[in-house]
Amino acid sequence: YSIFKPYLKEIINNSTLVVLGGIGYSGLNEHENAERGLYRKALISCDEDRKRSKKFFDLYSKVKKCAQDKQVIVLTHNPISDWCLESPNPKWIYVNGHTHKNIVRKEKNGVTIFSDNQVGYQPKDWKLNGFSTRKLWYDPFESYKDGIYQITSEQYEEFNMGRGFGRKGCKHEGTIYALKREGMYMFVIQSSASLCLLVGGSRKGLDYDIDYYYDNMTKYSLRVKDMIKPYKKVIEQISEEVMKIGGLGFMHGCIVDISYYSHIYLNPYDGKITPYWAIDTNSRLAYDNIELLIQDKEPDLFELLTLQISKHQIPLIEKYMLKNNNCLEQVSMPEWAFGTGMYEPSRIMRRIQYVWEQNVIRIWNDDILDDDYQMYKCLKSKEL
Repeated sequence: YSIFKPYLKEIINNSTLVVLGGIGYSGLNEHENAERGLYRKALISCDEDRKRSKKFFDLYSKVKKCAQDKQVIVLTHNPISDWCLESPNPKWIYVNGHTHKNIVRKEKNGVTIFSDNQVGYQPKDWKLNGFSTRKLWYDPFESYKDGIYQITSEQYEEFNMGRGFGRKGCKHEGTIYALKREGMYMFVIQSSASLCLLVGGSRKGLDYDIDYYYDNMTKYSLRVKDMIKPYKKVIEQISEEVMKIGGLGFMHGCIVDISYYSHIYLNPYDGKITPYWAIDTNSRLAYDNIELLIQDKEPDLFELLTLQISKHQIPLIEKYMLKNNNCLEQVSMPEWAFGTGMYEPSRIMRRIQYVWEQNVIRIWNDDILDDDYQMYKCLKSKEL
């Protein structure tokens, strides 16, 4: 194992999702085991049951040594108590069946065990369950210390793919640099004419040298996160409530998707919430409130919307999106906040989201670093 450990660790580090699967067996279960007919004629010996449990536990232990701090999904037929004497890893998610007793364990230390969709032998209605995991990244620069590194276009493309940005390399002439500081990244390209910030495959001109941006990365990212916190809190709540009524809840820029065509737009400049329907980016049909949009375009969601309103489970929708009181002044920010016009605020906001969601700086405005920046002070002092 010591020979292959570096290779296993490299594979895990280069993966965005790690799943360890197996039966697990019941070698540690004194009551429900092979001798009780658990596996019928396929396995009848407790000694063999214990050997197979140990074999799976040994594999589990090897993965644990290589991925102690990663997120691993452990899928087994038998519960963890049947094959493991150790406490579950709080960073891992354990899913099992077998017991026919549906439970969900979510402990304060982070331990998560799902055993809540067991069908059993009696015919009954059932559905597929799901669960969300934290965002997983493949980071080719994970082992790099803080600093400024010259990289290739291929490495830049590899990083973008690992962050889920798609195949975004750089085709422009110049030298590409990766700036890494306290978990935050920024990518720039230096040509004979200028220094530019890389935003996917496009460039945005910068005014100072590389050291200036490296020195200010941490301060800049913290201020952006603090400044955007009220807006982030609201749009994330909208997303959660949309999912509660059966919608997609996917956030991109200033928009939350109800479906592929139905959306909710949260204007960052005046706090106005607009439900709308659109088949393309050139035209849209806005509605006075979300109830009218659901009735007209998403009738399958109307019953669940009504139910959640009656239970008061969607307070933001209930308060701001059922009537004409659809403006949240707490999330508004002036047009000049990020130095571009109001004609494309969602695209601008999407770039800002990269800072809090993917730890990548894709937009830069020096006003954010100004200690007298009134916008920053104003938003920092407000709570929703």
